[in-house]
Amino acid sequence: MANTKKNNDNIQPYIKVGKEKINTTEEQARAHMRSRWAEHKRREREQKCLDAKGRQCTADCSTCDKDKQSRFISLDAQREAGIDFADPFNMDDFVANQILLQELAKALDELDPQNRKIAELAGLGFSEREISTEVGLSQKGVNKRKVKIFDQLREKLKHYR
Repeated sequence: MANTKKNNDNIQPYIKVGKEKINTTEEQARAHMRSRWAEHKRREREQKCLDAKGRQCTADCSTCDKDKQSRFISLDAQREAGIDFADPFNMDDFVANQILLQELAKALDELDPQNRKIAELAGLGFSEREISTEVGLSQKGVNKRKVKIFDQLREKLKHYR
């Protein structure tokens, strides 16, 4: 969730990941929220039914008895209607990914706090310059540490790929 917090009388945008707040630029916060806003608008549109000419109805939906023709039909409803789809879900891949994520979490826990912060911010797409201001190192220092950290993580996780 993108929010802002006051920092020396300036508003500092941040993204909330779990319980941690990660400072971002306003552009990054907007990019993070853009997909949420688009999904919210799509859901609003699908709640409206269509009139006889195929345009969105402007009447109050709570009192409308028309079928909501523009709504998406769930896969379950389609299966109940006799339409069958191939299931794209692969349990083996799912389990392998879960194991890999657990091992990655363990490997990240083994890092010292500064290296863990560098890895997490890099994983979120922050630039080395932004990470350097966050952790108090030079950009080149962040680059060297990041290369070593990711090499260590690759080495620890090579058996799970």
